[in-house]
Amino acid sequence: MIIHPRYAGAPEEKEVEVLRVHLAPGVKALPPPYYDITSKTLIAQLLPLLLERGFERYEYVVTKFGVAPKARFTLERVPL
Repeated sequence: MIIHPRYAGAPEEKEVEVLRVHLAPGVKALPPPYYDITSKTLIAQLLPLLLERGFERYEYVVTKFGVAPKARFTLERVPL
């Protein structure tokens, strides 16, 4: 995905890796029905779980600590 950073001295455009996670209907109140995840640390935690057989039998709870660019995330997998 191409982004346009706004911080001082930033390049006009920057390409970043994105994990687009589509949600079941009704999970998210407003469109679009997906989240674009750009945090490398969160992608590294979440992607292996989503690639497992039976991933849809769980709810994934993400908690953010701090502010970008130094934010960190915890991930909890809860059985449905």
